[in-house]
Amino acid sequence: EYRMTSQLNVDTIVDKAGTGPVSLTKQEAARACYGVNLTSSEYKGIASNTLSSENLNISSFSDGGTGNPTMSFTNSFSNAQYIHAEGALGSNNTANFLSGTSASSVVIVQKDADSNTTTDNLSCAAFFGDLA
Repeated sequence: EYRMTSQLNVDTIVDKAGTGPVSLTKQEAARACYGVNLTSSEYKGIASNTLSSENLNISSFSDGGTGNPTMSFTNSFSNAQYIHAEGALGSNNTANFLSGTSASSVVIVQKDADSNTTTDNLSCAAFFGDLA
C-alpha cells in the first residue's frame, strides 16, 4: 500500500455552497467556551471582572454576586442537555452549574472546596452539543 503525504493550507473552510460551516464526521467540536475572571487581580491575561478575549459563542456575562457569573450564548443550544467541562483557578476550587441554566445561558457557582464558601474566582469551560 502506497500512501502519499500531503499538506493542506487554507484560510477558511466552508460547506460546498460556501454559506456555512462544514460537517465533522465522527468527531465533535466545542460549540462554546469561556474564561471569566471575577477575582480582584488579573489572571492569565484576563483583567479583573471580565471575560477572556478567546471566548467562543459567548455574547456577554452578568455578575450575579460573589462567585455567581452567568454566561449568555450568542447562538443557543438546541436544549439544555449540552455537555459542560470546566475548571477553576487553584487546586481546590470548583465551578459548577446552578439551577437557571438553560439552552441560552449557563449559570455558575464558584466555591472554595475546603470551606464550601462561594468565592470570586477565575473559571473556564467548554460546551459540546447541538446548536438550535
